[in-house]
Amino acid sequence: MRSGWARKAPAGRVLLLGALCALAGCGSLEPRRSLGHAEAALRQGRYSEAERRGQAALAAAERCGRPAAVAQAADFLAAIRMLQGRSPQAAALYRKALASFRSARDPQAAAATAFDLAGVLSLEGKNAEAEQFYETAVELSQKSGAKPEELYERLDGLAQFYEMQHRPEEAAIFAKRAAELSRKLERRSGR
Repeated sequence: MRSGWARKAPAGRVLLLGALCALAGCGSLEPRRSLGHAEAALRQGRYSEAERRGQAALAAAERCGRPAAVAQAADFLAAIRMLQGRSPQAAALYRKALASFRSARDPQAAAATAFDLAGVLSLEGKNAEAEQFYETAVELSQKSGAKPEELYERLDGLAQFYEMQHRPEEAAIFAKRAAELSRKLERRSGR
């Protein structure tokens, strides 16, 4: 049972949570700092170190119970797995990232991750599942007010997916939507 002060005072709960996190080795910046080191190692071509630090960032985020940090670390590790040609592990990590982005209520990041997951599943030949995630990516992009360039990329990706599946009618629908958006973007940029 929680003590009376923690139950009554929101600030008390925040302080208690902070103290518990500190005791568990969960500094508020720990997951982000670890991920920053992982990203730097990756940019420098130190893949083993990037993977090790990415795993540390994921572990810290999970320990801290921070869905957004879990999502970012899982997404980062999934990209590394793809670079290594380990698509089944990448798919599992993208699934984890997607669930965590949804839990963190970040639909734009969820849309990007759903799109990446769809690409991995398509490469693995899991086309029915890939289609669901391509459609999810487009839907989340539209609902969340994603940047037009991001929506274009997802519409075009879905059109290409349908084209590769020999489904020209569906491909044409999304290709047309992508082309219309592309024309709007060109007019806006003055080309």
